[in-house]
Amino acid sequence: MGERVGVNKFVDLTTEEFLASYTRYKISTQRSSLNATRFRYEALSEEVPATMDWKEREAVTDVKQQGTRGACWAFSAVAAIEEIIQIKTGNLISLSEQQLVDCSLNGNIGCKGGSMYNAYAYIKQNKGLATEETYPNQEIDGTCDQQKGLLFQLR
Repeated sequence: MGERVGVNKFVDLTTEEFLASYTRYKISTQRSSLNATRFRYEALSEEVPATMDWKEREAVTDVKQQGTRGACWAFSAVAAIEEIIQIKTGNLISLSEQQLVDCSLNGNIGCKGGSMYNAYAYIKQNKGLATEETYPNQEIDGTCDQQKGLLFQLR
């Protein structure tokens, strides 16, 4: 049985309208208090190309199946980190969205919604994430298992 997607009664709602009407998730009006270090690109010695296909350069993982749950916040946070790691180190590592869904609670509510900012705060506090292989996607809210698998350390 496959997933069916298409135009439906939700298509013209903003994210805020959908969350307010159909979930219990409350969008925080406060910005995250992360003390993030600003990232600066190094000076380029060559001309920047008009287009770039990161898939061809093997800088992004394959598309991951989120299903119909409200975990886009975890998938987008993990994708951004995976791609930065690959661009900076040359290593493409698939990290665990499920760990964020299960364990990142500070304002996040698993499959019912969350925030990338809160996901980054969890990753920073936790000093990394498990790989997808060691903490695989279950497509449901699970129980947090901090000991599951090896942690990919982020600096």
